[in-house]
Amino acid sequence: MEMAVGIELLQHENEGLREAIKVKDKRTATWKQMAGDPQGVAVFYSPTKVANWRQEQQQQAQVKEDQQAQKAAQRAQQALDKQAKQQQQQERKQQREERAATARQQRAAKAQQRETNIQQQQVSRQLRSEAKHHKQQQQASKRASQLPVMVVIDDEEHAESRVAVSRNSRSRANIRPPQRFLE
Repeated sequence: MEMAVGIELLQHENEGLREAIKVKDKRTATWKQMAGDPQGVAVFYSPTKVANWRQEQQQQAQVKEDQQAQKAAQRAQQALDKQAKQQQQQERKQQREERAATARQQRAAKAQQRETNIQQQQVSRQLRSEAKHHKQQQQASKRASQLPVMVVIDDEEHAESRVAVSRNSRSRANIRPPQRFLE
């Protein structure tokens, strides 16, 4: 019980001391030293000087608050500008990515088209080659069928009628067989 009473007394004493410190701080805060006054010397002020000094202190405090508000507004504006800049960067990045994706698709489509064209060219070359080969074969067989067949008659009675048949070249010139075939 005695201890509880002692603790309670100490708490009241601490509260009193705290109040005294607050009052002292208030007094010193309101009576700051005026500019140009000597330190450590008792100075008496007229009520007008005190009023002027208080007014200057209020103006300085107001200016300080205005500066702080202005700085806060600048910080807020900077944050907004930064956010807008980041958003623009994000949009530009997205646009770049979209352009890159479109370019990749176009390149792939061009490559596919090139591949298709190459295949078509190869097929058309092969068809032309086959057609040319087929035509050459037809012409060769046609030429072979147009060549005269030499018939050598060994009969002496028909020996007089042995005549060499001539044929035409491509330029339509007559080609006669060698004499040895005629005898």
